Amino acid sequence: MISKKIAAWIIIFTALVFALAVTRAFGEPGHHQNSLGVVIDDLNPYVYLVGLPIQGSVFECDKNVICTNAIIRPYGTDLMHTESVTFCGNESGTIINGNQVFVYRRVATRFYDGIACHDLEKVLLLSDQQQEPGQ
Repeated sequence: MISKKIAAWIIIFTALVFALAVTRAFGEPGHHQNSLGVVIDDLNPYVYLVGLPIQGSVFECDKNVICTNAIIRPYGTDLMHTESVTFCGNESGTIINGNQVFVYRRVATRFYDGIACHDLEKVLLLSDQQQEPGQ
């Protein structure tokens, strides 16, 4: 007969090996390779921020480098909740009144004196009126 102490250690060891195998199998999100050997990334590189621009300011974030700081009230949040995003370059012409969708890369493009700025890929203006199909 196996003693209870040895049986307990065998069960603990088996559970540990099983847990490590599951972690190895499912714990690696991100990069996968397909049959062509091309790396496929599962993560979306873009952020889609839907909201109303409250304030925008253009400033010099480094010598001869312009950045734009936008304070945006995201759609569907409390009135006091805002998000501040710094974009590389002068984007004051693209930020206007009205609900907009800001599309920018999740990872900061550049850093200037500890300030991260993102490249603004696209800004879409949302219409307040929804049109019926065929009109």
